[in-house]
Parts: sequence; C-alpha cells; structure tokens
Amino acid sequence: MTLCAGTVRQEHTRSKSFRNTFLKVAFVIIEILGAAYIGLCIRVADQITRPARQPVFGTPAQYGLAYEPVHFDSAVDHIRLEGWYIPAGGKQAIILLHGLGGVRNGQDNSGLYVAQAFVQHHYNVLLFDFRAHGESGDSRFSLGDWEARDVIGA
Repeated sequence: MTLCAGTVRQEHTRSKSFRNTFLKVAFVIIEILGAAYIGLCIRVADQITRPARQPVFGTPAQYGLAYEPVHFDSAVDHIRLEGWYIPAGGKQAIILLHGLGGVRNGQDNSGLYVAQAFVQHHYNVLLFDFRAHGESGDSRFSLGDWEARDVIGA
C-alpha cells in the first residue's frame, strides 16, 4: 500500500513538474512573439511616417504668376516650412495644401494650375510644403495631427 501511494505521488509530482515547465516555455514563447510584434509595429510606423521626399519642380512664374518665396514656422514645434505666396491684389487668401508625399506645386504642377485659377479671381494664394515634404524641415509627419500645426503656422 505504501508503495502504491509513493507511485501516485511520483506521478502527481511529474505531472505538476511537466505542467510548470510547459507553462514556463509557453510564457517565454508568448513574450518573444509579443516583443516581435511590438518591434514590427515600431518598424512599420517608422517607415510610414518618413515619406520619400519629392522635389519641387517649376515655379509660379511658369504660369505667368508673380510670387514671393516664403518661409515660416509651424505652430507649437516651430518646424521651418517653405512655400510661395502669390499675390493677386484681392482682400481674401486661399491656402492650397498638398497630400501625403506631395509638394506645394502638386503632382504635375496641378497645384500651380489651381493657384492660377484662384489668382484670376483675385484671391491671394499661399502654397507650402508640409513638414517632411518638399523643401520644408523635419523628417517625419503624423498623418494629420502635426500637419494641423503647419496650417496654423501659415
């Protein structure tokens, strides 16, 4: 009877030991997978928020528009932003904004074409490169939050 009880205890101890080892290994695997996932997320976020800069081609002069090169700082974080101010003699102004990965003159100078139309209707126009785009400063953007500071700075 004693021998039987000892065997049952040994089996219970082995089972408990196996379960503890299994849980430790599973926990380590989960930690490794979690760290890999976090690392991947950081890498993807870093790549997404660092656009390939496109050069600024052309000037408003190509569309017969007089312009002034301008620079100003974004609100809050004071990133230097580059742009063009196109006066039209009117009392109102339009700020033309480019999209992600773009520049102030737009794809295929479409921004300048739009600016020309506004100037013909006596609207002063400001075109500028958002942070991390074109000739403006910084190397990262935020998909909207920081760019709002750029517009406020304008």
